[in-house]
Amino acid sequence: MSSLRIHQTFFSVDTIQETIMHCIKSISYHCSDPVVCFANVALKCPLSFTLTTTGLCPFYEDVRICIAYEFMNNAQLLVLYRMLTELEASKCLVNCSHLNGDFSVNAIRQGVSIHVDAAQILFCISRLIERATTMHNIDTATVMNVIHQRITCSVHLHRQQIEQARLLIQAHISETNTQLAKSNATMTSDDRAVA
Repeated sequence: MSSLRIHQTFFSVDTIQETIMHCIKSISYHCSDPVVCFANVALKCPLSFTLTTTGLCPFYEDVRICIAYEFMNNAQLLVLYRMLTELEASKCLVNCSHLNGDFSVNAIRQGVSIHVDAAQILFCISRLIERATTMHNIDTATVMNVIHQRITCSVHLHRQQIEQARLLIQAHISETNTQLAKSNATMTSDDRAVA
């Protein structure tokens, strides 16, 4: 099943944050709020296998959201190559030519629809916001609250999904604070040794 392999390769715990970052970057030229635009598609739509001349479009409903081949690692490229070969052999591919001259290959949908975990999406978006706001000395909590409100106003999420995302964010903050405390303690003892 192609959707499951896309999920395992690009939306696993190890790869999801980087994947979401590239997806958001890919639509930043096309919409005024790429974070919310991405979340609207990713939270509503199942994964699909669409390859274009530039990369993988993991959501058939919006092919502007793309993970460019240049940002993929060798393992991801190999998975795509194997999937393409298998789907071609089983005659489960549809070729499409577009008016702008682009070309895409789509897998015919089969079996159960696979969605990316909503809590993981919200958590990764929060991490990306945290990185950006920290670099620019902006209040992270306020920006996160605004983005989360905009997302939850446009996509129906279960209370449990929102709570799970909140717990992931809190765990990350606790882990960061612990690492900072350890770093400060180590630096203090080193400073004492120098004195």
